[in-house]
Amino acid sequence: DNVAAVTGVVARYSVSPALPTGLVLDTVTGKISGTPTVSAAAANYTVTASNVGGFTTTTLNLRVLAAPSALSYSQNPAVYGVNVAITNNVPTLTGVATHYSVSPALPTGLILDTNTGILSGTSTVVRSGTNYTVTASNLAGSTTATLNIRVLAPPTNFSYADDPVVYVLGVAINPPDIPTVTGFVSRYTASPALPPGVILDSVTGYIAGTPTTRQSFATTYTITAANVAGSTQTTVNITIVGPPSNLSYADDVPTYARNQVITPPNTPTIQGIVTQYTVTPTLPTGIVLDATTGYILGTPTVVSASRSYTITGSNPGGSSTTIINLGVAGP
Repeated sequence: DNVAAVTGVVARYSVSPALPTGLVLDTVTGKISGTPTVSAAAANYTVTASNVGGFTTTTLNLRVLAAPSALSYSQNPAVYGVNVAITNNVPTLTGVATHYSVSPALPTGLILDTNTGILSGTSTVVRSGTNYTVTASNLAGSTTATLNIRVLAPPTNFSYADDPVVYVLGVAINPPDIPTVTGFVSRYTASPALPPGVILDSVTGYIAGTPTTRQSFATTYTITAANVAGSTQTTVNITIVGPPSNLSYADDVPTYARNQVITPPNTPTIQGIVTQYTVTPTLPTGIVLDATTGYILGTPTVVSASRSYTITGSNPGGSSTTIINLGVAGP
């Protein structure tokens, strides 16, 4: 009951405008009692106490609340980074709440405003996904929402199974190059952009796809694995090859002198990237085919009649061959 206090003798109490449905003003005692049956916004009511000698008034501000309902949060589930200030997580609900509370206690550093229900702060601890019950209440009752909160540490120990790698134009990368990393990653990115057709999956970090358009020499790409707490990086060296073609030598009918250094080396020209050069049959003793550059060099130590040798420049995408006629003369 809301009891009136007044100096003097009162013959009658009255109120204007009418009280919300269910509330009653006792005209004799001035008590306001009853059970409101409808919600009402805050409003001023004038209560008059009178007798034959006159009257006095007071203004009573009265509000009737319904129990709040439909509590929810803008970010739910909420994923935060340890030692990173969060963006305020704001609640919405139907009705009015005068107090908010949460159970169990939030991770250290996170704060629930008991007046507004806004979640803010900076968590100083890592926490796996945990459900928290937030309660919004007023005099009429309460409503609850389950808020799932996870606090992450930055990812670490990032690497790829295959590095360096050689991919072939027009051939699907199978299996994909799969990363290993400690911790949760929300996004993977690459810099510079991977070769055309080669794709970095931003969710899994897999490197896959089918190289298209062009060959490229070994290039280092920086891959970043990140979450809201921070990031870690690793590098992957990628070469894109297609079948080489048009292999030839500066001198395709060479005759070398026994016990004399081949200078300058006999050098190849070829279109495309070569990862290995081979020759058949074996060159005369002392003459070497450099498997990386394709150079013919060395010092022949035995006389050899001129004969045909097939030299092949190859990569995972194919090969190109040429024939030279090579001999070693000597005194």
